[in-house]
Amino acid sequence: MKNVYYSIISSGLVGAKRSDINSYRITAYITISVISCLNLFSVNMWLNALGICDMMNIVEVDVISKKSLLSGQIHGLLNFGILSLLVNYFIFYFRDNYKLILKKHPQKDGKLMIYYIIVSLLGMILSGIIIKWLRSIGMVEDLTYMQPLWVLKLF
Repeated sequence: MKNVYYSIISSGLVGAKRSDINSYRITAYITISVISCLNLFSVNMWLNALGICDMMNIVEVDVISKKSLLSGQIHGLLNFGILSLLVNYFIFYFRDNYKLILKKHPQKDGKLMIYYIIVSLLGMILSGIIIKWLRSIGMVEDLTYMQPLWVLKLF
């Protein structure tokens, strides 16, 4: 599994390098981090829907109300985005790992990364639709969250 992920990263680096030689590393890093954040959210959503674990809730944010769209987006960024950025930082930049990834997993073009993005987004959209449908017919319960470590109340 690690080799597949490294091949996807290598493909992203090669594709980004073709279009922007100066900042291809940061472009690939942010793209991989955003997509892995969405994948982490989808997996956590399925685990919660199946009753295996509660939704990850390290930092709870109450901006206007707990169920507002802005509160949900900040919650997702702080709970899933930061974790994804940290993990991918160590994969990309720690001891210049991106150079090793490019050597060990060479790619000719960035198509593998494009396929990964498309499959991940389709999987996330289908997961949301299926889980919402399962909730409407009563097969799964609403999302449950673990107790937060920190609570941020802005208003």
